[in-house]
Amino acid sequence: MALKKFLIAAVLLFSITLSAPALGSNEEGEFQAVNGMENWDYSYDLSDYEEGKYNLIVRGTDRAGNVTYVGPYNILVDPESDLPVARIANPAPGMRVGTSLNVVGTCIDDDAVARVEIQLDDGSFQTAAGTDFWAYTLAVDGLEDGPHVLGVRGIDSGGKSGTPESVTFILDTKTPVVAVTSHGNGDLVRGTITLEGWAQDYNGIDSLTVKHRETISSLATKHDKEEQKDSFELKLDTEELEDGPQVFWFSATDNTGSTGSYPFLLFINNEKPALEILSPAQDETINGIFAVTGKAGDKVGLKSLTFSLEGSEPEEIPLIAGNPFWNHSFDVSGRKSGKITLAFTLENLTGNKITEKLSLGVDAEEDLPQTFIRSPRANEIVSGPLV
Repeated sequence: MALKKFLIAAVLLFSITLSAPALGSNEEGEFQAVNGMENWDYSYDLSDYEEGKYNLIVRGTDRAGNVTYVGPYNILVDPESDLPVARIANPAPGMRVGTSLNVVGTCIDDDAVARVEIQLDDGSFQTAAGTDFWAYTLAVDGLEDGPHVLGVRGIDSGGKSGTPESVTFILDTKTPVVAVTSHGNGDLVRGTITLEGWAQDYNGIDSLTVKHRETISSLATKHDKEEQKDSFELKLDTEELEDGPQVFWFSATDNTGSTGSYPFLLFINNEKPALEILSPAQDETINGIFAVTGKAGDKVGLKSLTFSLEGSEPEEIPLIAGNPFWNHSFDVSGRKSGKITLAFTLENLTGNKITEKLSLGVDAEEDLPQTFIRSPRANEIVSGPLV
């Protein structure tokens, strides 16, 4: 059976015809003999054909006169197809480019490709290296971040220029910038605070997050068209955090997927300073001029020590750096006997305060001069001069 099929195929005579455009007349061309039998080929010259769709029909005839038709096959005639066609393989549309760009692609033509030319935005065309397969290294120095249009066209051996193909890529040489403006890096803080700042990138900010320890949180932003910045706020209750250094990592991602990070350090101190009154003792009786001695200290540093006597305006007591002890003299001369209260307030560098009160008794009589007769003694009998 296989031999019979082979013998029949061996005596087939093929011919081919190309009819008029499907849109237009129904005129058919003459069948033309092809080259070969079982394997055959035929070349058509389409240079005189108008643009449109044509039908290709293949006819085979064996020696017995049996005829077989295959088709029709639709052929689209386009005069523009004679022009070189250049394609860009890299970069892909919308691709992020952060450094010098290696542009590569292909170019085909029915004759031969003489050269391939590259154009950036509205600049002049530059010749790429290669023809059918070409490449061009594009330097991005001096270009602003953002979208750029890359065009390519092929030139054939006859000097015909193909229709340019273009692709838009996103230049992103700089990562987003984040800044905190409400506080300084390394500030001492306490209580509830609000960190304010902004993020900026020429390709626009897509998202902003803050990471503290292992927790990552998204931050809402508000875009300022005039300044091209996205502002944010972060409210912190520092009493929920441990005292000491705390680092917050702000990460901004632009619309090309590029991320910039910014670490921000805060020293948290919600602990009150230590204040101790060493002398005089509580409820001790004093008179005239007396001194109060004490001890003050804090982990992050002291700002001030003040005192107030019986609710008067606070007055400052000087502190000596590196010396925890302090001393201050008071004068209660002329005061009536009774009770007085001194209030001492110590404040550290983060604004935490502690107040210690000292109650003392005042004996006005004890401060007055006193006279004693030592001689003669009471009821003593004296003879001779009395001294």
